[in-house]
Amino acid sequence: MAVQVSVVVAVYNAGELLDAAVESVRTQTIGTEALELVLVDDGSTDGTGERLLDLAAAEPWVRTTRIENSGWPSRPRNVGIGMATGEYVLFLDQDDELYPAGLEHMLDSARENASDIVAGKEVRTGGRTMGPEAFRRSSGEADFFRDHVMDISTPHKMFRRAFLDEHGIRFPEHLRRLEDHHFLAACHGHRPRLSVVADQPCYRWIIHGGNNSVGVPDPHDYYGALDAVLDVVDAWPLPEEEKRRAHEFWFKATVLDRFGPGGFRTWPEDSRPAFLEEARRVTRDRFDEGLDDGMPPAHRVRAALLRAGDLEGLVRYSTAEAAVTTRPTLESASVVEGALLLTVRTLLEGPDGPVRFEADGATVRQQPSAPVPPEVAALLEVSGDLGSARVDVVLTERSTNAEWFLPTTATTALVPHDDACALAVEAQATLDPATALMGSPLHAGVWDLRLRVAALGYDSRPTVRTGGVELPAPFDVAGLRTQAYETKNGRLALRVRTQPSARPTEESASGKSTTATPATVGTARPLHRRALGAARRRLRDLRGRR
Repeated sequence: MAVQVSVVVAVYNAGELLDAAVESVRTQTIGTEALELVLVDDGSTDGTGERLLDLAAAEPWVRTTRIENSGWPSRPRNVGIGMATGEYVLFLDQDDELYPAGLEHMLDSARENASDIVAGKEVRTGGRTMGPEAFRRSSGEADFFRDHVMDISTPHKMFRRAFLDEHGIRFPEHLRRLEDHHFLAACHGHRPRLSVVADQPCYRWIIHGGNNSVGVPDPHDYYGALDAVLDVVDAWPLPEEEKRRAHEFWFKATVLDRFGPGGFRTWPEDSRPAFLEEARRVTRDRFDEGLDDGMPPAHRVRAALLRAGDLEGLVRYSTAEAAVTTRPTLESASVVEGALLLTVRTLLEGPDGPVRFEADGATVRQQPSAPVPPEVAALLEVSGDLGSARVDVVLTERSTNAEWFLPTTATTALVPHDDACALAVEAQATLDPATALMGSPLHAGVWDLRLRVAALGYDSRPTVRTGGVELPAPFDVAGLRTQAYETKNGRLALRVRTQPSARPTEESASGKSTTATPATVGTARPLHRRALGAARRRLRDLRGRR
């Protein structure tokens, strides 16, 4: 059988970390006769090279070579592409793993959609999930930016080898940062057919503290690499609007996000001035001030402080922003026709209570979370931003951190609070154990429920508190017993067990993909008794569409 997928791994002093990666390839459901594992040793000094030779000698589906140490994954990946014989190439990091059917699901998508690139659902273990929007739904014809695939800027995707060769796309060996961004930017410039597998986990990205992406970046390396990425973008034979959209993405992702709550302010003080100056340089040289207007409010403030070189203001503002969150509380929980129906409420909270808004007719202004100059505070006119809020109830598998959007309807509204207003959120979600994983049933284990609120430049994803609400009794559906319970920390969780004697109903067994309903913006409303009847109708509508 011809090789369908070449899994390329750049290896350096991997030790036992590599064992799990190799085993995850060995146990792929497509079988080792349909794949090859290409291991490129980047000059290891711990005996890894010898282990790779022994492995290749014992396993006909494993190939290996050794190169002089390059110090970064780009060159070994390029060597691996040159060695590959598969129709598709997938890049696997030495300390990550593939889900058992990962390659099968990605190949199925590639065949069905004639894809040049396939982005399989990526699960980030040991760290916060990146780019969850990319896996809101499966797609046969996605866009890197419109569908948020670039939010996950790793190369952990499947690429048609002929596409890479035809356009001479390789990793930049002269860069030690953002080489994956550079590679993906080069791909996008040739209009690849991109598909997304969202309904099945494919790649397990494991964060353990030793990853190259962890730590304080050297500002000259980092923003020099960004210059190289933007040079690729500027050379695209694509419309100017495409290039502008890309500049917006990289301005937010590699500059403004670095000055957010989890970045710049947490670094050693002596590292901040040089990073700020290099960020100002690349902002001045590569990002037009007009881009600032299209940013979320919190990012508009950061952009203004950055352009002004206000280091203390950036640290002060990002420190206050770090306290902005939500504290979602369960308002009701019931089981209707074999599904768990939930209502959750929260306010957008700041360091000293709810984030304050002032409404003057159609004009709404957010009060800054920390003192800023008046001209900067004026950027927090948010009337046009409130309608873009996204609200979802997200089901998270505790053992893997895999996330799944539940069918959710939501309202966001300004409500009176003290002498100002607060942003109130209410979400109603349906959890059908027979179809909760985008059409597939839950499996045994423990699941947490989070409320994700993406609004005004904030992305809050805390677990839901039970709030003393009486939880429904365990219920059986589709061969599963599902129990909602309160954790020792007062959070809502589910325990799912398999019921061997039970059989899935015909309706459950034939369920198809269910995706989250976009949040709507309106007026927050109390939960009335008639909501139970509406929930039943909503559940019947959802099942009727499957």
